[in-house]
Amino acid sequence: MKILAGAVVAFVTIVTPVAAQLQSRQYSNPSVPSRAALERVNLQLAWRTYLPVGGRRDGILSVQQLDQKLIVVQTLSGVVVAIEAETGIVRWKAHVGSPYQTSQQVGYNSQHLFAVRGDRVFALDRVTGRLLWKYVMPNAACAAPLADDEGLYLSLGVGRVYAYALPDLDQWQREHKDQEKRSEYATARSVSLELYGGSSGISSESLADLRKDVGPEPDLAWEYLFEAGRISLTPLQTPEALLFATGNGWVFATSKFQEHERFRFQAEAPVSAPLGQHGDMAYIASEDYNLYAASIAAGKVRWRFTAGAPILQKPAVTDKDVFVVGDRRGLYRVNRADGKAVWRNTRALQFLAANPKFVYAFDRIGRLLVLDYERGSQLAMLPTRDFVVPIGNELNDRLFLAAHNGILVCLHDRNLKAPVVNKTVVEMKVEGFKKDEEKKKPKEKPKEKPKENGDDDEKPKEKKKDKDDKENGDGEKPKEKKKDKDDKEKE
Repeated sequence: MKILAGAVVAFVTIVTPVAAQLQSRQYSNPSVPSRAALERVNLQLAWRTYLPVGGRRDGILSVQQLDQKLIVVQTLSGVVVAIEAETGIVRWKAHVGSPYQTSQQVGYNSQHLFAVRGDRVFALDRVTGRLLWKYVMPNAACAAPLADDEGLYLSLGVGRVYAYALPDLDQWQREHKDQEKRSEYATARSVSLELYGGSSGISSESLADLRKDVGPEPDLAWEYLFEAGRISLTPLQTPEALLFATGNGWVFATSKFQEHERFRFQAEAPVSAPLGQHGDMAYIASEDYNLYAASIAAGKVRWRFTAGAPILQKPAVTDKDVFVVGDRRGLYRVNRADGKAVWRNTRALQFLAANPKFVYAFDRIGRLLVLDYERGSQLAMLPTRDFVVPIGNELNDRLFLAAHNGILVCLHDRNLKAPVVNKTVVEMKVEGFKKDEEKKKPKEKPKEKPKENGDDDEKPKEKKKDKDDKENGDGEKPKEKKKDKDDKEKE
């Protein structure tokens, strides 16, 4: 632990809670930029859509591009909307939980979305938006949920981490098929009796029990208490490990499969922004004006970059670059391999997207700037100040603009029809909690081969005797040979 603490310098207190990361509640009603205005900055409208926002009280809480195909939007009123990233078509929308209890981004894996509302987490089908199950958490969530294809990881209460094995829905449906039919029958029967009178022949207690919500729940695999602080930001994950940051200055990593802490350390300056990631590398912004690139597996710093000002925004990480914004210092393009600055633009204060020729960013009053990718110089500008919800996209070159009235616009370079992939995402294909179960199973002893010729217990001894006879001949022969040798020497 001491080696790790010495190797890692200055990661710590996270002073920006998730609620403070939300965009300003400035309500605006922007219009889509005209075709002529877009042509002047070499852009083209890919699509536009309108989200189900319920008036000025409502608004956009989060916009997440999960992969190259799907965008998920949450509104403050609790609506979850799934949008095709390439066409802007709304696949589905779902009202989840009680309205205006949303405070975290959604967690997700290849099949599910996990939305937190108050003290509950809801699992939705990623393709259809259908509610699969819901679960009452032991405590309130203080960070967004994290998931892979077999596990759900929740940061709850003060420093508690809960790891759950996801339920097998097919198996659960097979096991509870009869119970569901009984529940449906009892519900229908009770409704008819309430309307037309009569006696059901079912006790009120049994009827209440049958009418309960039926659904699977995740199984608790392990829990871990980090006694030194409260987890404040969305953790990071690799196929083997989880990385957490607390509100009082600690960074620690655990195994995904069991209650086992890999390392921890505390440093001198607060963590000032959400954590960035590319594969095994975590990118941690600190109030000491530095951005640290650290290995999640080893807990060691690979490089650090000094921005000259506090870094208050999540670093945008692509395969080649890390885009870092220093408060009032501008946007830096940093080489991801060695942490050296390529250029800085003092006017750009919010990264939006990039392609091999251009980088797109907002300035301090919300105007869209088009920067040269190689040199960082400003090439063009587009008035977009009414789009008050900036959306950074590190996955590809698509540029997203949004406002709290529900409008969402996608733009791209006129010469690039297909999206340019900027970031390779590591798939979280893990064996999950089954991996530990296999380790705990005792190894089976190899089975003895059956004897072919009945009871052959004496055969090994005979073979050994035959071997000795071959080496030494008959038992008396060695003595005879020695006597003959002595007689020859006397003669």
